[in-house]
Amino acid sequence: MPTKIRVLAASSLASVLPDLVDGFRKEYPNVTVETSTGASSSLIEQVRAGVSADLVLTADQATAEAANGVSGNTSGVGPPEPFATNTMVIAVPAGNPGEVRALADLSNPDLLVGLCAPQVPCGKYARQLLREAGVTASPDTEEPDARSLMAKIASGGELARFMLALKVVLAKADAKRGLVPALVFDEVDAGIGGTAATAVGAALAALGERHQVFVVTHLAQVAALADHQVQVSKSVVHDVTVATATPKTPMGNCISRKA
Repeated sequence: MPTKIRVLAASSLASVLPDLVDGFRKEYPNVTVETSTGASSSLIEQVRAGVSADLVLTADQATAEAANGVSGNTSGVGPPEPFATNTMVIAVPAGNPGEVRALADLSNPDLLVGLCAPQVPCGKYARQLLREAGVTASPDTEEPDARSLMAKIASGGELARFMLALKVVLAKADAKRGLVPALVFDEVDAGIGGTAATAVGAALAALGERHQVFVVTHLAQVAALADHQVQVSKSVVHDVTVATATPKTPMGNCISRKA
């Protein structure tokens, strides 16, 4: 029994791999286990490039055979053996804001659809499933592995929670009619970016059509949708923190920089 083994594993196994390693260590306490995760296609490229591995855990049979030398690799990896199975699922953000109930719903052009890249198993089989179902989906993002895609979906969940909170604020403000002339949002977009940030900015802009809205933001996507921008900067003068507000309307290049 070796004293150290190195494992290369598909990123979809990252959450369960520690449990597997712990179970192995209980049986073989004197063996050190080193693990590395990534897209199955990138794992095969590592093996082909000469990266040493005692065990390669890929996400499908094809990449396992590639690691075994079917494509000319002579790394010495043993014959592939199935150790787990997968089931295709549709993952949605918390609250399912897009109201996705079936595979056919993914053809809706108003949805933000994400797939894994076609060269990795999760992307290859997703496209095969869509093709066999006769569903045409236009992906807005193609991620390098399953974990990256799930991270994007999780950020969509944060957007859904923000939109729900915004609806609550809007309903209360509208219920009071003219009693709530101004609303202040202080960095409500923290932790999001990209498409989610643009959606948040659009929601705040729509709210601004009925109320005066002040938004503190570090995101250009949000600031760009405001009628007026003010850049706020801080400096320390003689041990005193001084804040300076500079109007930036009409918009200039400053909108692309963090305040």
